[in-house]
Amino acid sequence: CIYRWRSDDDKVDGEAAMIAQGFGSLMLCLSLLFVAMPVSAEFLALSLDNDLAAEIEDARDEGKRLVVMFEQEACPWCLKMRERVFPESRIDKYFSSHFVMLPSDIRGDLEMVAPDGKAMTQKEFARQKRVRATPVFLFFDLEGKDVVRVTGFQDAETFLTTGRYVVDEIYKTGKSLARYHQGR
Repeated sequence: CIYRWRSDDDKVDGEAAMIAQGFGSLMLCLSLLFVAMPVSAEFLALSLDNDLAAEIEDARDEGKRLVVMFEQEACPWCLKMRERVFPESRIDKYFSSHFVMLPSDIRGDLEMVAPDGKAMTQKEFARQKRVRATPVFLFFDLEGKDVVRVTGFQDAETFLTTGRYVVDEIYKTGKSLARYHQGR
């Protein structure tokens, strides 16, 4: 911000304007922060120990399946899923009843335990699962086997249909997820 002083009175007015401008900028930043904050959905969780094998068991004990959402910082499609799809009441209700979703950073260095019990970092797990783009949703069955993988943004209807495909175990019939989506 650049301004000039012409007199002592002008200097006071300039300082007041500077304070007002700074306050306005602060308010704008705070309002953008609250607008950009993703709305939480009940099925989203954080693992305290990053042990996916244990998380699969815990989800199964609740009658739910685990979904890993591979994401990365500044991923616009991940943010769009979190802000527009997850908060929808039908998504939140269905996924909260049937799934626990854990995030995993494809560039993360956090130590974790993969579903097969092997210790590795988040980025090693992403590499093992051949995740290169985000978001990627990896759905596990009740026994801990990954059964469906979806890459990219999905609108609410498509995401809900994907969840039903897993819960209703359509994958066991040999019908592909793409064909299932076409038939709906």
